[in-house]
Amino acid sequence: MLFMNDYDIALAVRLYTNPNSAKYKAVNILLAHKNVIDNNSDGWCSWAAPVNAAKKLMELIQSSNDVLQSQQHYELKKALTPLRSFYTRHPTLPRPDAWI
Repeated sequence: MLFMNDYDIALAVRLYTNPNSAKYKAVNILLAHKNVIDNNSDGWCSWAAPVNAAKKLMELIQSSNDVLQSQQHYELKKALTPLRSFYTRHPTLPRPDAWI
């Protein structure tokens, strides 16, 4: 199972600083998602469902940088689908503010 812990996410936040980048948006969405889960459950590391919903997003963040920018934005839209489904199935959780 792919998993980015707090340190991995903080490192990615410092690494991707261009606001026009798809990875910048992906990292901020992942950080907001992790914070929502941490504030409303036992934590990011102990509940598998939100981690599984963010798997494609984490894969996008950890992918190589030689992909075209337009392709990364397309991949970001695809990666958000499981997250949106997760929040639809858990309507009591607040949606992260970082949605694009």
